[in-house]
Amino acid sequence: MRAEAEAALNRIRAGEDFAAVAMHASQDSASAQQGGDLGFFKRGDMLKSFEDAAFGLKPGMVSEPVRTDFGYHVIKVEEVQEAGYRPLAMVMGELRERLTREDLHRLAEAKAGVVRDAMVTAGGEWQAAVRGLGLEPQETPYLAPGDGMDGMEASAALTQAAFALQNGEVSQPTSLGHRYVVIKLLERRASAIPPFEEVKETVREALIQERSQALARQKADEYLAEVKAGRALADLAEALNSQIEQTGLFSRNSTIPKLGRSQGFIREVFRMSVGAARIVDVLNQPAVVVVKERKEFDAEAYEKDKTQTKEQVLRQKREQAFTQWAGDLRRRAEERRDVAVNESLVAVL
Repeated sequence: MRAEAEAALNRIRAGEDFAAVAMHASQDSASAQQGGDLGFFKRGDMLKSFEDAAFGLKPGMVSEPVRTDFGYHVIKVEEVQEAGYRPLAMVMGELRERLTREDLHRLAEAKAGVVRDAMVTAGGEWQAAVRGLGLEPQETPYLAPGDGMDGMEASAALTQAAFALQNGEVSQPTSLGHRYVVIKLLERRASAIPPFEEVKETVREALIQERSQALARQKADEYLAEVKAGRALADLAEALNSQIEQTGLFSRNSTIPKLGRSQGFIREVFRMSVGAARIVDVLNQPAVVVVKERKEFDAEAYEKDKTQTKEQVLRQKREQAFTQWAGDLRRRAEERRDVAVNESLVAVL
């Protein structure tokens, strides 16, 4: 793991965007999707070795690999805010959202506990038990440390939970970002070096991708030098038979056409001034980016939309939480045979 962290650090020091490297190299699926962004945190929120390294950095600095119980980490400090208190009126909306998220988190954790208990009780019939709870069990191929499951990125928590099990054992509910996973180990196979013929194509594809990325970076450096020398981006694109993509105006929380919510791209662009050109990773490929226009933040429009947006989100979350709570309550009642539901009457209502 240290070797992987050092490789990621070398890429960052070579000029690659921290967020892009995090998306590609991080084994924590939750933070990887955010380009490694953990948001603001205070002392006591993280493991001590992680905190000591983070609080020893100044904005813009990147740490050496830092070891914790979850593996190795490379930390970059973007901003430091002095600790202080904010009036209740300023944080009321945030508190509502936080409490709603915590309620949903507790419901999900409780549901995962029900699933685990059913799997343990059912033994060899665990798949039927899971389906009986309205879920579809998933059986993976053999996984090595660092591998992800179908639909889920690799994470230290996932690896730790899976590789701590013995054959037939069921894990405790494991939190992976906004979801919970319950794992049953069906079979363990000793690690071995596969024959070259089995991995030849994989190695070949990885080598081609690595060389392609290096060549793309070299070409991007050349194009950037021409743009900075005064050559118009449109002329350069025409000479290279390439197409210029214009994003239009976007905010820090925007979804950008063809890019989605690329936090690494947005973060880098917001550091640039109008007319500046820079190489920024776009969908894991280097691109020459030029900022054409910047529009000042409209505080009045923001305040007008903020309340409406928050109320809409809170309403949706309350409905989701109630629906899940009602479903769990109904299922438990039916399992205890306390009540039977007449579906035709429910449909009429």
